[in-house]
Amino acid sequence: MKNGDWFPLLLGLGLQCAAVVIALFSPETLHLRDLPEEQSDDSDEDSDNSSNLQVESPKISASLGFKAQMRNFREAMHFMKRDFALGMIIFSFFAGTLGRQCISLLLRYASQRYGWSIREASYLLSLRAAANLVALMVVIPLVNHFLRHSLHMSPHKADLWLARGSAVLSTFSFCIMGISATPVLLVFGKS
Repeated sequence: MKNGDWFPLLLGLGLQCAAVVIALFSPETLHLRDLPEEQSDDSDEDSDNSSNLQVESPKISASLGFKAQMRNFREAMHFMKRDFALGMIIFSFFAGTLGRQCISLLLRYASQRYGWSIREASYLLSLRAAANLVALMVVIPLVNHFLRHSLHMSPHKADLWLARGSAVLSTFSFCIMGISATPVLLVFGKS
């Protein structure tokens, strides 16, 4: 940005074109969706629980009064209490959305806390993008290969463990960023 606005824009365009070329040569994994899923013992119970939840259209729910809205809220909370996994999934979506919103504050936070200019703090976003690229192109495929071939896990189970590991690492990195007293710790937590 110090040398002008056009250089970063053209560099970003070139990197996006390179990403499209890389994506064209990435292996296709659609055939994995046709593999049979493992059946759980509580599949009948889950189908009974899902039939109890009724979804209303936005027009109907908007026309309901306050008491009816509160009744619907209590029913939804009761349903989530019966199915702990569903509650955890909803909470993880909430936490993920909150985390993405907090990342947008990182530039101002780093600038204020460490006395950096916004231009210097914006390098953190480039570092995050580079770390994501390495994770998506190298680390996750290697871990997936290890889980599938060395530990002989099914694709669905390997995906589950990858998702769990990603959630734990994301939580750990946010904690490191929150307690970082030095820029080095912040950069470590960010990447």
